[in-house]
Amino acid sequence: MPGDAIPDDLGANNRQARPGRIPNVVNRECWIDDAHIHAFSASRDNDLRNGLALCKNAHWLFDAGLWSIDDEYRVLVADDLFEEAAPNQMPLNGFVGKQLSLPRNKEHWPLPKYLAAHRRQHHF
Repeated sequence: MPGDAIPDDLGANNRQARPGRIPNVVNRECWIDDAHIHAFSASRDNDLRNGLALCKNAHWLFDAGLWSIDDEYRVLVADDLFEEAAPNQMPLNGFVGKQLSLPRNKEHWPLPKYLAAHRRQHHF
């Protein structure tokens, strides 16, 4: 994931977790996606606490179930589902156990029920 990071680079703002060191907008293009934790197609839930702000690569990998988040907001990786060679960057497995940066306001943190739903859906 060149230039993309999942946990430690997820900066905290007052709204929700998002990549803090990656600009939100460059040349009028948004680099940040609003990602549902528990898929909207299954939950129909747009609650802020069912969301993460992720770079596009991290969003795709999350939706594909290649990584998830435990109830202590640490990264889990489904390393049995893929092989990777990352000679010039940190491999996805390098993020295992890293803590997400979370919003300052604890009321905006992702709810454990959504994290659990994502893990169940992707067999973590």
